Amino acid sequence: MNCAGTSVPWRWKPGVVFLGFDRPELGRALRAWRRQLRGVRAMMRRESLVGTMYGPAEAVVKAVFRLYQFLGFGEERDLLAAQRLLRDVMTERAGRGDRLARWVAAHLFQLSGEMAASSLYQLLPPGTPPEVARSFALSKPPVVTLWPPQRQLLKLERGNPLDPATSRSLISVPTSAGKTLMAQLVICSHLAQRPGRVVYVSPMRSLGREMRGTLRGRLRVLGRRLAAEQPEFPLGLWTSPAEPDGGDVEIVTPERLMHMIRNNPGEALAEVGLVVVDEAHHLGQGRRGFVLESLLTLLQARSDIRLVLLSAAVGNKGDIASWLDPHRPEREVYFTDTWRGPRRMHGLMYPNLMAEHAELTERRPTAKHASPVLAAVPVETLLDVRPTASSAIARLTTGEVGTRRFASSAGRWNARTRLPGGIADYQVFAAGAAELTANGSVLMVVGTRRAARDAALAIAERLPERPESAALTDYLADTLGAEHPLVRCTLHGVAYHHGALPEDVLHAVEGGLRRDALLAIASTRARIES
Repeated sequence: MNCAGTSVPWRWKPGVVFLGFDRPELGRALRAWRRQLRGVRAMMRRESLVGTMYGPAEAVVKAVFRLYQFLGFGEERDLLAAQRLLRDVMTERAGRGDRLARWVAAHLFQLSGEMAASSLYQLLPPGTPPEVARSFALSKPPVVTLWPPQRQLLKLERGNPLDPATSRSLISVPTSAGKTLMAQLVICSHLAQRPGRVVYVSPMRSLGREMRGTLRGRLRVLGRRLAAEQPEFPLGLWTSPAEPDGGDVEIVTPERLMHMIRNNPGEALAEVGLVVVDEAHHLGQGRRGFVLESLLTLLQARSDIRLVLLSAAVGNKGDIASWLDPHRPEREVYFTDTWRGPRRMHGLMYPNLMAEHAELTERRPTAKHASPVLAAVPVETLLDVRPTASSAIARLTTGEVGTRRFASSAGRWNARTRLPGGIADYQVFAAGAAELTANGSVLMVVGTRRAARDAALAIAERLPERPESAALTDYLADTLGAEHPLVRCTLHGVAYHHGALPEDVLHAVEGGLRRDALLAIASTRARIES
């Protein structure tokens, strides 16, 4: 069997590709492996390779295909058939002497039980149509197993947000615990069981675009579709909004929905059976919090509309639960869990003054800086990381990335004695980000649009031109002009991302990230569609 283009031994490849959960790639690989095995059977004039040196490989490939079918369609007979084939490899009934195949089979067999326990087909509440699970397993990105908080949510006996009879819910889980997928589960489950429309409310258009990108394929499997994206405030501010386009799910900001309700309350919420409000902790903000609270108060008066709130940072869950539904116990209204996503290694990156290399010269004191010493101090980017809780801190450095000047001797180099000019903090961090691109893609989250642009330019200055981004650069040059800062960035495999860029440019940048044309992005949002 040929596995050209990879250093992974061919007997490991089926297990490795399967665990990537990339359905298109796995489908292509399975077709190639089955074709090769047919060729081996024809050459050996056998109907089965059981008992030959190829028997274990054949059984592993068949088992992977059965597991692939089980996760896609939920048929238990596929799971049982896969486990039987894996046992045959482990016990050498399929053939002897292939230790690598036995190793792969043992791991897949162990994982198969966990896959079954965390499969959507097994976990969805009784009565949920099977097409709900299918809409996640067969769309892109595929979801075939769930994380612990998502499993616990689906197992709730009382107040389950996926139950159409649950009128009010609050879901509060940490960032990276799968909150967005929980919202999609609630939306798709509702649409599969109730007629009418759903409104998803997000305080940020970028988050709405992220949801739009992943939800579209899931709705297609259900035979439903997204409403077309509308401008925040249509032309003619005091006129009625455009007529609905027949979409089943509308994605809006709180301001957009309030505008629709004020101008045409009957049409805005007509046939709406569910409203999902993401980032509900924005209630605590100033102006936006007032708009969101006004919207929720209005929706509270509509008992015919289900209301689900999601947040990663609500501190007063009990109070909000009591306000949402004063007639039910608090713990039947809100769901919370402290589990976080896959383990992360945290580090601290900061500018470090290289005191041992400072150059001191005499100067004439001024009224603002009385020191007779002028110090030119090199600056390096330091990254301190602790791989595990029990290990020592490891210190990584870029070496010198610039200099700063101070009107002071050593020990008093601070903001008060610093002179204008020299390398800025964002440039120091950009140098660190450029170094990190050697190990994978980098996302730098910044506070403003200008900071995103400046940081991306600073990263690009430290990287060579990247041929893989040539197509993206040409497109952006045609769209924005060859002298645009974003074009200068993408020449080096770097981009920036914020809400002021045109929609087609944002889509192009996100596409470049998916195709590995980009090494680094500076963004005003921590999550961009990828």
